Amino acid sequence: MSHPTSELRAEHDVLLHRLSSRASTLHFAVASIALFASLILAGTAGKLWWDFGEKHQEWTMLVGAVALGGLVFSSVRYLAGRRELTQELEGFARLTSLRRELKLDDSAVPTP
Repeated sequence: MSHPTSELRAEHDVLLHRLSSRASTLHFAVASIALFASLILAGTAGKLWWDFGEKHQEWTMLVGAVALGGLVFSSVRYLAGRRELTQELEGFARLTSLRRELKLDDSAVPTP
């Protein structure tokens, strides 16, 4: 039979490795860049419409559609980041409780 401390330590190490990547930050970064690019494209579409109106309507619609697509992509990545962040926070809470159980942060206990 395995020792419960070794099982807790193995779970700790797996959680620590999984949480070290912080995947939510990548989702949030991509979402913010996509949002910024979408706003620039939406401004470009507005400027095309303002300057040319009916003359270049197809370009205005194309740029506007790309801006809308970028906004949808940004929203999807933001929601994925929120979902990932929720999982990371739950994992971090479990990691903290494991560290407390294993007494890894206790300065009175010598480290192995």
